[in-house]
Amino acid sequence: ETHLFATFQRFLRASATGVATPNQVEEGTIEILSAAVQPFRVFNEQIDLSIVETLHSFAIEAFARSGANMFVRLCQKIRMQLGFVYYEAGLLQLSSSDDLTSLSSRLARLLSELPTKSSNSSNKNNNNNDDNNNISINNNSYDSILSVSILAFHMAVCLVQREHRRAASLFHDALRMNHALCARKPRILGIVRECGAILSLREHRYFDARSGFWEAFKFFNTSGDDVQRVRCLKSLIVSETIKQYRGYGDGVDGTTTVGRACSARERLGATIDAQPFVTRPEMLEAFALSEAVAAGDVARVGKLCGSGEVSFDPRLGIDILLSEMRAEVAAADDSESTM
Repeated sequence: ETHLFATFQRFLRASATGVATPNQVEEGTIEILSAAVQPFRVFNEQIDLSIVETLHSFAIEAFARSGANMFVRLCQKIRMQLGFVYYEAGLLQLSSSDDLTSLSSRLARLLSELPTKSSNSSNKNNNNNDDNNNISINNNSYDSILSVSILAFHMAVCLVQREHRRAASLFHDALRMNHALCARKPRILGIVRECGAILSLREHRYFDARSGFWEAFKFFNTSGDDVQRVRCLKSLIVSETIKQYRGYGDGVDGTTTVGRACSARERLGATIDAQPFVTRPEMLEAFALSEAVAAGDVARVGKLCGSGEVSFDPRLGIDILLSEMRAEVAAADDSESTM
């Protein structure tokens, strides 16, 4: 730990003596922080959030002590990096409602340390603020990235807290941003699209959910976040499964429900971007769930959802789907017993 803190201090001295520019200091710092989570993002290895938190705290403390204005923005970027880790690692390693609440609290605490208004923005640029969230909408390059990041993290917190109306407002605010300025930060836009897709799924807007998960997958695919892109593909399959179970499928192709569900693998495999992931073990879990739901195998669905080895995004509402299936089976049994 002392070694890490000393490393950031050396960066400061290099900048103060002109050996390194502020941009070089920033690049070196972000590279160290990114390397700490790279095994998780690329290889799906377990991550110790406490260690990552300590590393980011050391960096913030070292640069905050300098008192230089040039490092204020770097501290903000470090906090955003930590927010990405909370979002990414939390969703894969936390599954219970209590754990999700803990993740929400961590993100909320982080958001309190980020500015809600850019120091560079004037009043005329603040006309699009959400009254409840007081988040500034700016089109300056850095301000745009920071604002969309804050909106994305707020959306994640709202979804966990089931504040869907507020999450929808934040999502529309994020879409109003100039995304051309954020194109070099696809991870941010991936979070926005994924949260928007989950919101659409909760509101039974299945076409929007499918489009959202697909767009999120493409953004995470661009950023190279393997865990996130696979999760979005799994979520896409789950959303289609829920749609078909609830009777929102078109049903005009003449195939049975089971036939349509089983072809999900083939349809996804037909797309060039998703083709390399179709045979991944994580995707096979999603296909197995889809087939079990289509076959009405409640026991199999319950086993897949309750297994610690099988993980689905807890925000998708699979528990609600399982409850609906069990209620349908119970109603059918009652109907038979009264005949």
